[in-house]
Amino acid sequence: MANTKTNGNPRNIRGMSKTLYLTQLALLTAVMFVFELTGIGYIPIPPLTLSIMALPVVIGAVTMGKGAGVTLGFVFGVTSMMQCFGKNLLGTFLFSSFPLRTIAVNVGVRILVGFFTAVLYEFYKKHDKRGYWSYIAAGATCALLNTILYMGALALIFGAVPEVQEAFLIPSGELVSIGTFFLIAMGIVLINAIVEAVVSAVAGGTLAKVLDKLVNKNK
Repeated sequence: MANTKTNGNPRNIRGMSKTLYLTQLALLTAVMFVFELTGIGYIPIPPLTLSIMALPVVIGAVTMGKGAGVTLGFVFGVTSMMQCFGKNLLGTFLFSSFPLRTIAVNVGVRILVGFFTAVLYEFYKKHDKRGYWSYIAAGATCALLNTILYMGALALIFGAVPEVQEAFLIPSGELVSIGTFFLIAMGIVLINAIVEAVVSAVAGGTLAKVLDKLVNKNK
């Protein structure tokens, strides 16, 4: 991470002091684990879950940049892996049968989500001179990226596994192609994806805007 100095105090490229950066990162990480441990971060709706874990990722990616987005995406992935120990039936099956590939999907995808949310927010910001819509767009983007990338990875890596297809209501013995499975799975999770996008856009975008304004005010 590149650093600059203002009045002798080291600051990152977003103008945030190192102490504030690390404090905010630690708080958002703690919030994610609280979400997971209390059960409010993942609401079971078989075969998947309705998740609000993208909210801290949005806030970090917007207010602190790509490094924080990647870090919080990793934490998101870790909490997702925690679901694979009996909390989510499909996740538990995949981890017990294909542990390395399951880690790659759950953790790798979420790292990409955090990174691209930060990158796309910077793009939105350049075209949102008054700061009206870029935060909301970043929130919606984070949730949609999480759904699309996760389902894409799930289809690509596990789409030919019979148990996975059966979890998405495809009858046993009637296996479909990976592409068809992806379309069917996306159709099943469509409502979840819309709800997550709305929540992330409104709640995540609003909180990110408030914190970003506070950080800029205190530079």
